[in-house]
Amino acid sequence: MSSEYSFSELKRKHMPNKFYVLYSDAGGCCGSMVSFDEIKIFDSYEEAISFLLEEICRVFDEIGISRGSVDDLWDDDEDEEDLEENDDEEEEEDDEIYPTKNLQEYLNDEEIESYKTFNKLVDAISQEKNEDEKKKLLEEIKKSFNAIFYNTNPSVGVEEWGNLKDFLLSDYFEDYFKEYIKDEKDYKDEDEKEVTKLKKLLDSGEFDENNKQHFNLAISFLEDMNNRLQGI
Repeated sequence: MSSEYSFSELKRKHMPNKFYVLYSDAGGCCGSMVSFDEIKIFDSYEEAISFLLEEICRVFDEIGISRGSVDDLWDDDEDEEDLEENDDEEEEEDDEIYPTKNLQEYLNDEEIESYKTFNKLVDAISQEKNEDEKKKLLEEIKKSFNAIFYNTNPSVGVEEWGNLKDFLLSDYFEDYFKEYIKDEKDYKDEDEKEVTKLKKLLDSGEFDENNKQHFNLAISFLEDMNNRLQGI
């Protein structure tokens, strides 16, 4: 089970070296989709991946995908007779416990391949030791996960993720930084321009999340962004 942290807890305890995820969850009916974006904070990228695995199960259960049809994706190389025996033994139990919609009724061939790729990449990153390679694999994991549910209902995905510095420097926040900095220039005194200070630290390469002042500037910005994304 993945664990998450609140912004207030992070600031109160000064908890650097976490993994940040901007997660999108959209769904609806009758042609109307409601999107809910949220910044989530985990101990590590491993816990963030665990969260994505939990989300896949949640979405499959929510729309009624048979777990047997998901398991069948990995059975291509198994002996057919063994499969038939297992099916006979478990058919009654599966019908009682699990939903019955087949995976192919919900995901197209391309999305199923993305699901397979996602699982292979998750296995690969657990074996990888090189940090640069891990970073590349994390980007591929994000892309493959997003490709599974891009056109589905519900539609879920990872907008951005990474350590605190990389997360803040991602393309997603670029326009928001410009907007905040413009507002601070127009309406705040020099010593109140916290987002401006944060952006200068990031751009200069001087940002250090182990520095409590730097860390609190970053977390305050993300907390405000999170409230904004959720309409608070």
